[in-house]
Amino acid sequence: TFFGFTLWKPRHLGSLVSPAMRLSLWASHSFTSGRSVVFLSSTVSSLARHHIMFLKTHKTAGSTVLNVLYRYGDHWNLSFALPVHYQFGYPSLFRATWVKGHDTGQRFDLMCNHMRFRLSEVRLPVMHPDTFFFTILRHPVEVAASAFSYYKSTASAFRNVSSLDSFMQNPLHFFHPGAQGNNYARNLMWFDLGLDPHKKPTQTELQKIFTSLDNIFGIVLLADYFDESMVLLRHALCWPLDDVVTFKSCWHNTAVRLRQWNSLDWALYFHFNTSFWHHAARFGLARLDAEVQELRARKKVLAAHCLQGSAVEGRIINDKRFRPFQLGSVQILGYNLKPGLSREEFTRCSRFILPELQYKDRIYVRQFPSKAQARINWNHTIGSPLRRPPVGKAKA
Repeated sequence: TFFGFTLWKPRHLGSLVSPAMRLSLWASHSFTSGRSVVFLSSTVSSLARHHIMFLKTHKTAGSTVLNVLYRYGDHWNLSFALPVHYQFGYPSLFRATWVKGHDTGQRFDLMCNHMRFRLSEVRLPVMHPDTFFFTILRHPVEVAASAFSYYKSTASAFRNVSSLDSFMQNPLHFFHPGAQGNNYARNLMWFDLGLDPHKKPTQTELQKIFTSLDNIFGIVLLADYFDESMVLLRHALCWPLDDVVTFKSCWHNTAVRLRQWNSLDWALYFHFNTSFWHHAARFGLARLDAEVQELRARKKVLAAHCLQGSAVEGRIINDKRFRPFQLGSVQILGYNLKPGLSREEFTRCSRFILPELQYKDRIYVRQFPSKAQARINWNHTIGSPLRRPPVGKAKA
């Protein structure tokens, strides 16, 4: 128990049952290899949500969720609220003027790049009134450890310390509020949600904050239960199963100190851990378990069809367009596609593994074609449409 909240998860999700759903299937045949693979139909329910705002928090598998949204919006030619620059002015609180094309008065279908959240600047200036909001959190110890590895050269609090253990021995010696990059060093998820990470709220204030967040976000996913999160998300959005299949990019006493140091993130995580499993209980735990198994089975089928082996370091990826951006000491892994895919299969499979920055550039090219040439480095991105490397020529 922490801040009055108990971290809760069912002991098990229940016995497997057959999912009560019928899927429309179509077969795509690879003439080069003689293989057949069954893809889920690209038809979508009339109830499907196309107006979506995803608050992408740091070090919480947000890039994997982003790929889901990029693929879906790309397929259905939806409009994205894109940042004028790399991010939406992060770490400053979001402003609508940081959206490319905001001055046209256009409202966008999807918004999903990094920002420090400010609802008043997001809701009506940028998005449609019926926009569905969601975000994702992760166990705070895992977030802190990942942030230390990834932002060691960025956060001044981490720069001159050898390890996270050493930092947590005396964090106030290294940490100075407001110093460059130190938003990554304490209560990072709380900060991303637009809340003050340096002011500890009272229990009453904390409850008001949680009530406000509950009213904004239709669901808060948990990276620690990623497949369960994808199942609940796809039902909240009324999307087909294949649209939430993902291939992830991989990458004691200290834990006790981290709980105290990131106390606001802990309070946030505990609250939404509880709400997540309440969502799961309403959905049906046995039903959730069955659909998680179905999602994992689909992931295996598509991975076996699309990918050449498991995730590898960027330097081993043959096609440079699929190499993820690297920062810090942690290697961000990626994938090689199988050779011999048909043109259509190459296009579909590429969208699963296209890294975040390259996919953002691809969306930019589609939405702002007249300005793309000046912005995009074509050696490191994939234009529209995705194309196979020419047979007999280098893939790079």
